[in-house]
Amino acid sequence: MNYLVDQGAGISHPRASLMFAFCQLTFTGGRFIGAALLRFVDTAFLLSMYGFACMTCCLGVALGKGSRGVACLYMLFFFESICYPVSVGISLHVALHLGLRKR
Repeated sequence: MNYLVDQGAGISHPRASLMFAFCQLTFTGGRFIGAALLRFVDTAFLLSMYGFACMTCCLGVALGKGSRGVACLYMLFFFESICYPVSVGISLHVALHLGLRKR
């Protein structure tokens, strides 16, 4: 919330709280959209594309001023939505695949 208030875009604390709730909604929407995309796109490829988008958005959040920084924050929430579950899924797939080979 402090990030939203300190951007100099005239955002008050109550409005920042509401905007943060919308960031969480953006995260949830990104999770559903990402899950739908994973049915058609390779998981490692989509994770790498989303990871690159997260890096770009992090730069935008760190260097952006005003509305641009806030927009990058929303996009960061969207793109980070599938990173954790997909990376864990890929890790488990590799671990189980290697574990079965050793037996």
